[in-house]
Amino acid sequence: MLVYIQVLRFLAAFAVVAFHAWGVAPEGYKVLDPVVSPVLSWGGRGVDLFFVISGFIIYYATHRPPQNAGTFLRRRVERIVPLYFFVTLAVTLLGVTWPAVFGTPDWFTVRHVLKSLAFISFTDSETPVVYVGWSLEYEMYFYLTAALLMALTQNV
Repeated sequence: MLVYIQVLRFLAAFAVVAFHAWGVAPEGYKVLDPVVSPVLSWGGRGVDLFFVISGFIIYYATHRPPQNAGTFLRRRVERIVPLYFFVTLAVTLLGVTWPAVFGTPDWFTVRHVLKSLAFISFTDSETPVVYVGWSLEYEMYFYLTAALLMALTQNV
């Protein structure tokens, strides 16, 4: 049963990736709007579905076998942070190397990059260096909340 839920989560994540990819594609690569609009209108809803399924997966994973809050949080950080840091630093390097291509010559400040790496770029109403990283910021807070709840209810 869990395999089918994971497949559904993959489809939700793929819908989100497609939604963002088509939304930021250069003009020469965009698909005609009448063809894409119906599909993309549902792509953004993939975020909601993905988070609902992820909540179920987290509940399921933390109860079979039971794990403590520290282990749960460590496993999530190990899974997300290295790749996110790599992509953020790669985009920063590309943005600094070719600012005209990114259209944001003054955007890649040290402060902005550090806030993106700390998952707090939204505190100044900025998006992270990697735009879709906004969802990872919320995901990390979700994991922190889940770990806190696990720690508070460990002996209940």
